[in-house]
Amino acid sequence: MGHRGEEETPLESDRRGDSRRRTFRIPFVPPPPDGSRLHFFQLRQEERVVRKSRKRERGIALIITLLILGLVTTVLLSSSSRTSLDLTLSTLYGNRVRGKYIAEGALKAALIALREDAGMNSYDTLDEIWSRPSPPIQFGEGEALITVVDEERKFNINSLILPGGLAPNERMVAIFQGLLTELGIDPLLTDAVLDWLDSDDTPRPAGAESEYYSSLPHPYSPKNDLFDTLSELLLVRGFTREVYEKLAPFITVHSSGKININTAPPEILRVLALGEEPEFQGLLDERSVEDVINYRSENPFEKPEDLGNVSSSLEELYRKTRIREVITTSSTTFTVDAIARVGKGRYRIVSLLTRSGESVEEISRIVY
Repeated sequence: MGHRGEEETPLESDRRGDSRRRTFRIPFVPPPPDGSRLHFFQLRQEERVVRKSRKRERGIALIITLLILGLVTTVLLSSSSRTSLDLTLSTLYGNRVRGKYIAEGALKAALIALREDAGMNSYDTLDEIWSRPSPPIQFGEGEALITVVDEERKFNINSLILPGGLAPNERMVAIFQGLLTELGIDPLLTDAVLDWLDSDDTPRPAGAESEYYSSLPHPYSPKNDLFDTLSELLLVRGFTREVYEKLAPFITVHSSGKININTAPPEILRVLALGEEPEFQGLLDERSVEDVINYRSENPFEKPEDLGNVSSSLEELYRKTRIREVITTSSTTFTVDAIARVGKGRYRIVSLLTRSGESVEEISRIVY
């Protein structure tokens, strides 16, 4: 310990256990002499720059952290949306699979109905189990709507040409032209259909053969053979989509070629006599067709000659003409449209069936 009046050092204060608060002062460093003052302030400036640089680095690190957080959030949300989409697709696929089995079951039911109907009688009408409109049928979680249409109620456009592929069937040509006129369609389009069917390359006055079809922007050749599908008609000259959609409900390419007078619509019945001699062509006028429809609703035609039971004029038509060659009272070809719905899923089968006796077979099908 020093003498009174002498300054006591911190070490000496500690040694004697001084309990007073000890204060350590940072000595002030005076600026250097005038010759080095500039260097001193440069050091202080560099110190401030370092501090700013560290602050900027911390800001950049924060931005990077926020970007990474945003990216992770986006990925998680995307994954969640994808999972939701997968579940939705899985549900729709499952519903479609169930719809497939329901549609197949509905088709099988229609096939059984056609087979049973064949064992009941030899004629087909609009009041039989297969032809009656029915409400949707419940199948567990889903439902099915079944529609069966006989093709013999329609005009078969393949019947326009005789076997051999050269000569037209004049009786059927007259009926087809009458049908086109009935529907407000130019009957001259018949020539183009005949040229599509016949086996030569000579165009009819209003028809078309290779020369026409090869000159189109997207050329193709005429088939010169029978139609395999109804939609082929869209390839024939003059058959626009509008014309086709107007005509399609009344024509077919799959039938025996005869018209079932029990199921044919008025538009078909009114033109059936147009292939006969002029004096008989007017016997199936609008009034006579109405009589036919009223009669068959109460007394189905069991055989073609029963047409004469409607009126004396129709009896004369049957006896004195060859209309018997184009009419029938039974059907052999049927289109079954089975639509199944399960939730938002939909499955559709359009099947073409042929029946011979009590045997029913599927010819073709289209799945939607």
